[in-house]
Amino acid sequence: AFEDRYLLELDDVFLALGPYVEPGSWVLFHSGTTERWRYVFDGGVDRRTEPRRPWYGR
Repeated sequence: AFEDRYLLELDDVFLALGPYVEPGSWVLFHSGTTERWRYVFDGGVDRRTEPRRPWYGR
């Protein structure tokens, strides 16, 4: 379980996976403090972005 513990090497993991992920794919994370971020894959290069839409999750 994630349990609000951010893996410090997560950026490195997504950089390594980037070349194998279909462009336009993304992974969204959210923390218990309502912080949100996602990794967007675009042709093997990933970018960490902050979503602009309001969050309606738990």
